[in-house]
Amino acid sequence: MNDIGWLGNATLEGTQAIAVWCRNGSDVVSAPDADPTYTIYSADWTQIQTGTMTLNPGSTTGFQAVTESVTAARGYAVGNKYFVKIEYAISAVSYGSIGVFGIH
Repeated sequence: MNDIGWLGNATLEGTQAIAVWCRNGSDVVSAPDADPTYTIYSADWTQIQTGTMTLNPGSTTGFQAVTESVTAARGYAVGNKYFVKIEYAISAVSYGSIGVFGIH
């Protein structure tokens, strides 16, 4: 697992950028077999959102991203932290990453 770490603080009713470098078992940046999926959890591990990371900024190999809308209607709240689990496969081998962001 490649830990992304702290993604930053987003403003409620704004957006949060979430990006990952997809790496193979040798820790080499590689193109995933398909767009990575992500699941966002609240601090009590309630699932908030899921989706697919369809952005490839700059057409850079292995760099995938998504811009998540962080609104109250989607389950986000000021003062909370959220965990992002990202999953992808390279040559049919599964990999994952995790990151955290807050709302202010």
